[in-house]
Parts: sequence; structure tokens; C-alpha cells
Amino acid sequence: MGCVYVVLDLKQVEHQTFPGLKQLKQKSKPAIIFTLCLAMLFSPCLEIDTYFITAGAHGWQGIAAVAMVYFTVTISGLVLLVALAYKGMAQFNFSFLEQHHKKITGLVLILLGLFTFYQH
Repeated sequence: MGCVYVVLDLKQVEHQTFPGLKQLKQKSKPAIIFTLCLAMLFSPCLEIDTYFITAGAHGWQGIAAVAMVYFTVTISGLVLLVALAYKGMAQFNFSFLEQHHKKITGLVLILLGLFTFYQH
């Protein structure tokens, strides 16, 4: 698989850049919030189950309270982390990575395969 990525990078005539801020701003806020909620729904976080089971002893009001706290804390945390990451990433120039991302991915896969093969 790594060799395929390296060959694809060598055959690549023009490179595509990652979506810019203009394309990301075209997404609606409800679509972004829905995507985050969907990610929370399919999250493999088993720890929250315990809170819901405990809240079940207090009826639907307890379950709703846990759900609202979980939703608020998770969305706030995600928004904060994305904002901090965006600020930090804006300080770097990633043109080299944009131009050679397939080659880098291929070499990492090849090295990982060799390491795994010769480790035993």
C-alpha cells in the first residue's frame, strides 16, 4: 500500500490543495452541529453509559439532565479544541506537506510494514 502511495505521488502532475477557509465557511452551522452530535452518538465512549444508568434511577428528568450536561461539555470542549488548533495551525506553512502528502504517507506505511515484519 505504501508503494502505491509513493507511485501515485511520483505520477501526480498537479496537486490539489486542502479546502480553504472560504469552502469551510460555506457549511451551515446546523450542519456542523448535526455532524458533531452524530459523532457523539457513534462515539465508543463507554464511560457515559454509567452516568445514564445511574440517572435512570431518577427518571427521565435525570436522564435529560445527564444528556444536556454531556452535550454542553462535549460541544464546548470540541469547539474550544478546534479553535485552539486552528490558531496554532495558522502559524505554520504546510505547502511542503500539501505537495508531498502521498509520498510521506507511502514512506510511513512502508517503514511501519518493515518495522512490523522484522520486529518478530
